[in-house]
Amino acid sequence: MPDDEVVPADETTPSALRAAWIEIGVVLAVGVFPHLVRAIVSFEESEEMPWPGPMSMWVSHSVTSLCIAAPVLYVMAKSGKPWAHFGLTRVRPAINLSVAGALFLITMILSQATWGVLHRVMSLADYAEDPSPAGSILDTANPVLYVAVFVVAMAANAFAEELTIRGFLIPRLLDVGWNRVAAVAMPTFLFASYHLYQGVAPVIVIAVSALVESALFLVVRRLWPFVLAHLALNLFNSF
Repeated sequence: MPDDEVVPADETTPSALRAAWIEIGVVLAVGVFPHLVRAIVSFEESEEMPWPGPMSMWVSHSVTSLCIAAPVLYVMAKSGKPWAHFGLTRVRPAINLSVAGALFLITMILSQATWGVLHRVMSLADYAEDPSPAGSILDTANPVLYVAVFVVAMAANAFAEELTIRGFLIPRLLDVGWNRVAAVAMPTFLFASYHLYQGVAPVIVIAVSALVESALFLVVRRLWPFVLAHLALNLFNSF
Protein backbone atom coordinates (compact mmCIF):
# COMPACT_ATOMS: atom_id res chain seq x y z
CA MET A 1 0.00 0.00 0.00
CA PRO A 2 1.44 3.41 -0.89
CA ASP A 3 2.68 5.88 1.68
CA ASP A 4 0.01 8.42 0.85
CA GLU A 5 0.29 11.53 2.93
CA VAL A 6 -2.53 11.87 5.43
CA VAL A 7 -4.64 14.88 4.50
CA PRO A 8 -6.87 16.44 7.16
CA ALA A 9 -10.38 15.18 6.44
CA ASP A 10 -13.28 17.52 5.76
CA GLU A 11 -16.25 15.96 7.51
CA THR A 12 -18.21 19.18 7.98
CA THR A 13 -21.30 18.48 5.88
CA PRO A 14 -24.24 16.72 7.59
CA SER A 15 -24.21 13.86 5.09
CA ALA A 16 -20.47 13.29 5.55
CA LEU A 17 -20.81 13.33 9.34
CA ARG A 18 -23.73 10.92 9.19
CA ALA A 19 -21.79 8.53 6.95
CA ALA A 20 -18.75 8.68 9.22
CA TRP A 21 -20.82 7.94 12.33
CA ILE A 22 -22.50 5.02 10.56
CA GLU A 23 -19.05 3.62 9.76
CA ILE A 24 -17.96 4.07 13.37
CA GLY A 25 -21.13 2.35 14.59
CA VAL A 26 -20.64 -0.61 12.27
CA VAL A 27 -17.03 -1.11 13.36
CA LEU A 28 -17.97 -0.83 17.05
CA ALA A 29 -20.76 -3.37 16.56
CA VAL A 30 -18.51 -5.84 14.76
CA GLY A 31 -15.09 -5.30 16.30
CA VAL A 32 -15.61 -4.03 19.86
CA PHE A 33 -18.98 -4.73 21.46
CA PRO A 34 -18.86 -8.55 21.05
CA HIS A 35 -15.51 -8.58 22.90
CA LEU A 36 -16.92 -6.31 25.59
CA VAL A 37 -20.03 -8.44 26.17
CA ARG A 38 -17.97 -11.64 26.27
CA ALA A 39 -15.55 -10.06 28.77
CA ILE A 40 -18.38 -8.92 31.05
CA VAL A 41 -20.01 -12.36 30.95
CA SER A 42 -16.67 -14.07 31.67
CA PHE A 43 -16.01 -11.66 34.55
CA GLU A 44 -19.42 -12.40 36.09
CA GLU A 45 -19.00 -16.14 35.73
CA SER A 46 -15.45 -16.02 37.12
CA GLU A 47 -14.54 -19.16 35.24
CA GLU A 48 -11.22 -19.70 33.49
CA MET A 49 -10.73 -22.06 30.59
CA PRO A 50 -7.92 -24.53 31.32
CA TRP A 51 -4.65 -23.48 29.70
CA PRO A 52 -3.65 -23.95 26.95
CA GLY A 53 -7.10 -25.04 25.72
CA PRO A 54 -8.00 -27.21 22.72
CA MET A 55 -6.45 -26.46 19.34
CA SER A 56 -9.92 -25.95 17.90
CA MET A 57 -10.33 -22.94 20.20
CA TRP A 58 -7.37 -21.19 18.58
CA VAL A 59 -8.62 -22.04 15.10
CA SER A 60 -11.92 -20.45 16.13
CA HIS A 61 -10.05 -17.37 17.39
CA SER A 62 -8.32 -17.00 14.03
CA VAL A 63 -11.58 -17.23 12.12
CA THR A 64 -13.28 -14.75 14.48
CA SER A 65 -10.43 -12.25 14.09
CA LEU A 66 -10.58 -12.49 10.29
CA CYS A 67 -14.36 -12.02 10.42
CA ILE A 68 -13.74 -8.79 12.33
CA ALA A 69 -10.90 -7.54 10.13
CA ALA A 70 -12.70 -8.11 6.81
CA PRO A 71 -15.64 -5.71 7.37
CA VAL A 72 -13.36 -3.13 8.98
CA LEU A 73 -11.14 -3.17 5.89
CA TYR A 74 -14.24 -2.89 3.72
CA VAL A 75 -15.47 0.16 5.66
CA MET A 76 -12.01 1.71 5.33
CA ALA A 77 -12.02 1.12 1.58
CA LYS A 78 -15.49 2.67 1.21
CA SER A 79 -14.65 5.70 3.37
CA GLY A 80 -12.89 7.49 0.53
CA LYS A 81 -9.76 8.01 2.63
CA PRO A 82 -6.32 6.76 1.54
CA TRP A 83 -5.11 3.61 3.29
CA ALA A 84 -2.35 5.63 4.95
CA HIS A 85 -5.06 7.65 6.74
CA PHE A 86 -5.65 4.49 8.79
CA GLY A 87 -1.97 3.69 9.23
CA LEU A 88 -1.91 1.04 6.50
CA THR A 89 1.25 2.26 4.84
CA ARG A 90 3.69 0.37 2.63
CA VAL A 91 5.38 -2.46 4.53
CA ARG A 92 8.93 -1.41 5.39
CA PRO A 93 10.50 -4.24 7.45
CA ALA A 94 13.41 -2.26 8.94
CA ILE A 95 11.23 0.63 10.12
CA ASN A 96 8.37 -1.58 11.28
CA LEU A 97 10.59 -3.97 13.24
CA SER A 98 12.59 -1.20 14.92
CA VAL A 99 9.48 0.75 15.93
CA ALA A 100 7.78 -2.47 17.08
CA GLY A 101 10.79 -3.29 19.25
CA ALA A 102 10.64 0.14 20.85
CA LEU A 103 6.90 -0.21 21.45
CA PHE A 104 7.42 -3.62 23.03
CA LEU A 105 10.01 -2.25 25.46
CA ILE A 106 7.90 0.82 26.29
CA THR A 107 4.87 -1.37 26.98
CA MET A 108 6.85 -3.76 29.20
CA ILE A 109 8.32 -0.88 31.21
CA LEU A 110 4.93 0.82 31.59
CA SER A 111 3.27 -2.43 32.62
CA GLN A 112 5.86 -3.18 35.29
CA ALA A 113 5.73 0.40 36.59
CA THR A 114 1.93 0.35 36.74
CA TRP A 115 1.92 -2.97 38.57
CA GLY A 116 4.39 -1.50 41.07
CA VAL A 117 2.10 1.47 41.74
CA LEU A 118 -0.99 -0.75 42.05
CA HIS A 119 0.75 -2.99 44.57
CA ARG A 120 1.33 0.08 46.75
CA VAL A 121 -2.14 1.63 46.52
CA MET A 122 -4.39 -1.45 46.20
CA SER A 123 -4.74 -4.79 47.91
CA LEU A 124 -3.40 -7.09 45.25
CA ALA A 125 -2.87 -10.34 47.09
CA ASP A 126 -4.41 -12.22 44.19
CA TYR A 127 -1.88 -10.71 41.80
CA ALA A 128 1.22 -10.96 43.97
CA GLU A 129 2.58 -13.68 41.72
CA ASP A 130 1.60 -14.73 38.26
CA PRO A 131 -0.25 -18.02 38.59
CA SER A 132 1.38 -20.95 36.87
CA PRO A 133 -0.63 -22.18 33.91
CA ALA A 134 -2.48 -25.45 34.31
CA GLY A 135 -0.48 -26.88 31.45
CA SER A 136 2.05 -26.04 28.78
CA ILE A 137 1.73 -25.73 25.03
CA LEU A 138 4.83 -27.87 24.75
CA ASP A 139 3.03 -30.67 26.63
CA THR A 140 0.33 -31.02 23.97
CA ALA A 141 0.11 -34.10 21.73
CA ASN A 142 1.52 -32.30 18.67
CA PRO A 143 3.41 -29.25 20.02
CA VAL A 144 4.81 -28.08 16.66
CA LEU A 145 1.38 -27.96 15.02
CA TYR A 146 -0.18 -26.51 18.16
CA VAL A 147 2.40 -23.71 18.34
CA ALA A 148 1.89 -22.91 14.64
CA VAL A 149 -1.90 -22.68 15.08
CA PHE A 150 -1.48 -20.66 18.27
CA VAL A 151 0.90 -18.15 16.65
CA VAL A 152 -1.47 -17.69 13.70
CA ALA A 153 -4.33 -17.08 16.16
CA MET A 154 -2.30 -14.50 18.10
CA ALA A 155 -1.25 -12.76 14.86
CA ALA A 156 -4.84 -12.63 13.60
CA ASN A 157 -6.00 -11.29 16.97
CA ALA A 158 -3.30 -8.62 17.03
CA PHE A 159 -4.12 -7.48 13.49
CA ALA A 160 -7.89 -7.36 14.06
CA GLU A 161 -7.63 -5.46 17.36
CA GLU A 162 -5.05 -2.94 16.14
CA LEU A 163 -6.97 -2.44 12.89
CA THR A 164 -10.19 -1.73 14.78
CA ILE A 165 -8.99 0.27 17.79
CA ARG A 166 -6.06 2.29 16.44
CA GLY A 167 -6.24 1.93 12.69
CA PHE A 168 -9.91 2.83 12.31
CA LEU A 169 -11.46 4.35 15.43
CA ILE A 170 -8.81 6.94 16.28
CA PRO A 171 -8.52 8.49 12.77
CA ARG A 172 -12.29 8.35 12.20
CA LEU A 173 -13.12 10.00 15.54
CA LEU A 174 -10.67 12.76 14.62
CA ASP A 175 -12.45 13.07 11.27
CA VAL A 176 -15.81 13.74 12.93
CA GLY A 177 -14.40 16.51 15.10
CA TRP A 178 -13.23 14.86 18.31
CA ASN A 179 -10.08 16.31 19.82
CA ARG A 180 -6.97 14.16 20.13
CA VAL A 181 -7.43 13.42 23.83
CA ALA A 182 -10.98 12.13 23.36
CA ALA A 183 -10.16 10.26 20.14
CA VAL A 184 -7.37 8.40 21.96
CA ALA A 185 -9.15 7.93 25.30
CA MET A 186 -12.43 6.40 24.09
CA PRO A 187 -10.93 3.55 22.00
CA THR A 188 -8.39 2.91 24.79
CA PHE A 189 -11.20 2.61 27.33
CA LEU A 190 -13.06 0.16 25.09
CA PHE A 191 -9.91 -1.88 24.44
CA ALA A 192 -9.09 -2.13 28.15
CA SER A 193 -12.72 -2.86 29.10
CA TYR A 194 -13.02 -5.97 27.01
CA HIS A 195 -10.10 -7.45 28.96
CA LEU A 196 -12.24 -7.28 32.11
CA TYR A 197 -12.25 -11.08 32.31
CA GLN A 198 -8.63 -10.80 33.51
CA GLY A 199 -9.65 -8.73 36.53
CA VAL A 200 -9.76 -5.05 37.45
CA ALA A 201 -6.05 -4.57 38.13
CA PRO A 202 -4.93 -6.03 34.77
CA VAL A 203 -7.45 -3.77 33.03
CA ILE A 204 -5.81 -0.74 34.65
CA VAL A 205 -2.37 -1.96 33.54
CA ILE A 206 -3.63 -2.54 29.99
CA ALA A 207 -5.35 0.86 29.91
CA VAL A 208 -2.19 2.76 30.90
CA SER A 209 -0.06 1.01 28.29
CA ALA A 210 -2.73 1.27 25.60
CA LEU A 211 -3.20 4.98 26.27
CA VAL A 212 0.48 5.68 25.67
CA GLU A 213 0.58 3.41 22.62
CA SER A 214 -2.47 5.14 21.11
CA ALA A 215 -0.87 8.53 21.67
CA LEU A 216 2.27 7.24 19.92
CA PHE A 217 0.13 6.04 17.01
CA LEU A 218 -0.83 9.67 16.35
CA VAL A 219 2.89 10.38 15.93
CA VAL A 220 3.95 7.26 14.03
CA ARG A 221 0.78 6.78 11.91
CA ARG A 222 1.96 3.31 10.89
CA LEU A 223 -0.19 0.39 12.00
CA TRP A 224 2.21 -2.46 11.25
CA PRO A 225 4.64 -1.78 14.14
CA PHE A 226 1.71 -1.81 16.57
CA VAL A 227 0.50 -5.15 15.16
CA LEU A 228 3.97 -6.65 15.53
CA ALA A 229 4.40 -5.29 19.08
CA HIS A 230 0.93 -6.57 20.02
CA LEU A 231 1.80 -10.02 18.64
CA ALA A 232 5.12 -10.06 20.51
CA LEU A 233 3.37 -9.15 23.77
CA ASN A 234 0.72 -11.84 23.23
CA LEU A 235 3.40 -14.48 22.67
CA PHE A 236 5.60 -13.23 25.53
CA ASN A 237 2.68 -13.39 27.98
CA SER A 238 1.65 -16.83 26.71
CA PHE A 239 4.96 -18.68 26.93
